[in-house]
Amino acid sequence: MGLIDTTRMRPGVYVEIDGNPHVVISYQHVNPGKGGAFGRLRFKNLASESMLDRTLKAGDVLPEAEISKREMQYLYDDGERMLFMDQESYEQLEIARSAVEGHDLMTEQCVVEVLLHNARPLGVTLPNSRPSSPACAAA
Repeated sequence: MGLIDTTRMRPGVYVEIDGNPHVVISYQHVNPGKGGAFGRLRFKNLASESMLDRTLKAGDVLPEAEISKREMQYLYDDGERMLFMDQESYEQLEIARSAVEGHDLMTEQCVVEVLLHNARPLGVTLPNSRPSSPACAAA
């Protein structure tokens, strides 16, 4: 796990704050006439979905979050949990239905992108529409 300094913090970069994975939502570089430069950042906590505003001095660093994205096929829903299968390893993963945004739009066999932090699922991204994968939107 590497460190990311304020010069590399841009929207979409994943960092860890207090042991929780966050994504940078916005970054504003401020160079006042007096004193050192700093950055105003807005982060989204990927585990709790809460927002966090922070001001960091130029040169401050945060640890990089170990985030992976895997294409998985949605298999079925048992009412409380949704079951997904990794397209490469065929490993199966259960995610609480309440944690999947847009679960009502998904149909069985559609391929989605699952965001993982230390093998723990954080979220599911539905495809916009790809001709190579089954559509996720219910007809």
